Amino acid sequence: MARTNRRLLTAAAHQNSALLRLPYELLREIFMYYDNGTKETKRWLASIATICKALQPDVEAVLYRTVETLYMFKHLNMFYRGVAKEPHRATAVRSLHVVAWTSSAGIKTTLKRLFKQLTGLVHLKLIAQDTEMYNMLLDVPFQLCTLVAGGSCSSYPPRFEDILARHPTLRMLHFYFPLGESGEAVGAPNLTIARPDILPNLQKLIVNTSLFSMSRLQYAYPKVTHLCIGKVTHDDVNRAITLFGSNLVSFKLFRSLGPQCTDSCYWPTSMLQNKRLPKLLQLEIVDVYDREDVLPGDPEYIPVVPGLSKSCPALRKFIWSVDSDLMDDLNVYLGDPSDDRTLMDQYALMLFRAFRTLQRVGFVDQSDKTGAYENFAYGEVYFRSRGRIRLREYGVVSGLTEWYDVPHNDLASVGCVYVSGAYLVCT
Repeated sequence: MARTNRRLLTAAAHQNSALLRLPYELLREIFMYYDNGTKETKRWLASIATICKALQPDVEAVLYRTVETLYMFKHLNMFYRGVAKEPHRATAVRSLHVVAWTSSAGIKTTLKRLFKQLTGLVHLKLIAQDTEMYNMLLDVPFQLCTLVAGGSCSSYPPRFEDILARHPTLRMLHFYFPLGESGEAVGAPNLTIARPDILPNLQKLIVNTSLFSMSRLQYAYPKVTHLCIGKVTHDDVNRAITLFGSNLVSFKLFRSLGPQCTDSCYWPTSMLQNKRLPKLLQLEIVDVYDREDVLPGDPEYIPVVPGLSKSCPALRKFIWSVDSDLMDDLNVYLGDPSDDRTLMDQYALMLFRAFRTLQRVGFVDQSDKTGAYENFAYGEVYFRSRGRIRLREYGVVSGLTEWYDVPHNDLASVGCVYVSGAYLVCT
């Protein structure tokens, strides 16, 4: 009898504990605070759900919020059974990544049933071999904010524009599909994105132009402020600026440079000739080369770009990512024994002179990534501060952060550049 009473008292104390009396919104915030994405933290949270059934829904709301990649049918099927058994798990899912390398009837049926359960899904990455799988997105209970679509399928989804129209809440779109032997996407040679009634809230667009030419984008969606395009040609750059240049805040592009390029092409500012991007705050260029190991032309020659100073009047961060060979070329000294400036110093000075609002310039070595900072590249960083432009000889240059981490000091100052212990006037 005494033991039974003791158990009852323990259960009553458990039910009246301060933690369990907290609102469920606050409980979930607490568990989200401790969830740093590591496997150890996931296991710790899962153990709480198994030890205390009263906390299970709140813990699982955090565990199921982001679902990592589901590669195989058995993983997809297990996940579907789990959310179907406990509906609170399904409503908790906000982000899902599915890779469907096969197009079996089982995968299609399970995925379709799963989508019907995920009423709160907002971020989806779907990599599929069969384009028909994307048609499932035409009849789902959720509205997406982010869509990454692509994979090993042999064509674009034939109803891609209809899918985009079904999700007017989309704010980020990234799509990529393979090429046919002719260099065009198989099965949809006339595919364009031209409807003005779709993508009313799209802010960020990521396109590989070797798979989907910018000429196929035929409408300037007015809210696009962040654009990333890969393997661009000169025509792609011109088309992108024509469509979105007036509103772009962040612009990242991957350039393929080769024998067809002139000497001036190798300098990224050449693409800004007589262009106008009035709101651009961050410009990042990643160059891939097919050339000799030496920078073409006279190493001291930096071409004058007509209209450069007026092209980006609000620019605050400039990042140029190059291979190690070009990085060596940029670190060549100009030759005057009394002047220890390098070609990189000279180019940075030119940028600061041209863009009076510019606060930071980074030269990134693509090959220099190590250890815990594997997501960050190393290089040379120049920055304007208190009327001077300083050089930090070596550090992490991050393109992951946006323009808002750039210091606001002395936006319009002319300043100086600091190189090897001396300040040089930047006129």
